[in-house]
Amino acid sequence: MIKIIEDKMSKDVKERSEKLVRNFQKLHVDPLGIGEQVRTRTRSWDKKKWDEIYTSIPINVNAKVEILESGVVE
Repeated sequence: MIKIIEDKMSKDVKERSEKLVRNFQKLHVDPLGIGEQVRTRTRSWDKKKWDEIYTSIPINVNAKVEILESGVVE
């Protein structure tokens, strides 16, 4: 049963996170710092070009939920 819950929660977190990222892209904001991560890994990073492509790049989220404990808590 725990495995089923973990899988469903992972799927839900992935879907909600990707929707949130798409909303950030529509609003032209980057509160997750994705542009900063790209800048640190790209030699010829250009902020203007990043601002142009940020809204159209596909961003995928990988989520893994792991339930460590279950039961009743006092």
